[in-house]
Amino acid sequence: MPQQIGKQEKKMSRPKKSVLFVSLTLSLVAIGWTLIRSAEKHDAWILGKLSEEFAEDARFDKVHFTVRAGTVSLKGSVTVLADKRQAARRARGVDHVGSVTNDITVEARRIPDGILRIQVKHDLRKQGLNGLKLKVRRGVVTVRGTVPSNRERVLTLVAGTEGVRGIRDRTMALE
Repeated sequence: MPQQIGKQEKKMSRPKKSVLFVSLTLSLVAIGWTLIRSAEKHDAWILGKLSEEFAEDARFDKVHFTVRAGTVSLKGSVTVLADKRQAARRARGVDHVGSVTNDITVEARRIPDGILRIQVKHDLRKQGLNGLKLKVRRGVVTVRGTVPSNRERVLTLVAGTEGVRGIRDRTMALE
């Protein structure tokens, strides 16, 4: 009768398993701790850079920020929507910033919607941007129509108009 050769299983003793488990656990804790310390170091560096970036500009006196794991949170207020958008761009421009949450409020002077619509339309026409349809409700401007390839220019012009609290972009850019 031929001998059957079976796979021999090596069993690890209970103490060896415990030592292996403790070693793996400690390694994971050390890696996690290193990542947290690294993130905290970057967060402190980002906070310093943001302080430098916003310190000299009076438009951002009422804006404050926090950083956690590379995510910048902007809070406070500005008087013009364009400043809110600029604050987010500046924050995104800082090295090691992963994302930006922009909770800045626009405390613009209240301008009646009809007058605001006329002002925005006038500002766009001065820049040769005709044919856009505008709707204004409570200071939020909805822009519809086809715009040149530089859509951001149009939105920046609208955001820079005093009294604009928000923009709904419903435009299509020409390619």
